[in-house]
Amino acid sequence: MTRKADFEIDPLFLQRWSPRAMSGTPMTTEDMNRLFEAARWAPSSGNNQPWRFAYARAGTPAFKNFSTSWWRAIALGARRPAL
Repeated sequence: MTRKADFEIDPLFLQRWSPRAMSGTPMTTEDMNRLFEAARWAPSSGNNQPWRFAYARAGTPAFKNFSTSWWRAIALGARRPAL
């Protein structure tokens, strides 16, 4: 993806990789399971277990409810494949 600045800036800013850049490509169930399994094994603050996760896939009725709730305030852009 080529980015264009409105004003002259160092090209380094336009060429940098952004970990928050998302393609909008749907995540597979396998990828979601791997992500949640890795998160489940991550250390928790104060060793409080168990972890609990809530998610909704883009294009589902649950996603609209999820994305219009308070989660919207922390969501990472409009092209997120899941929340």
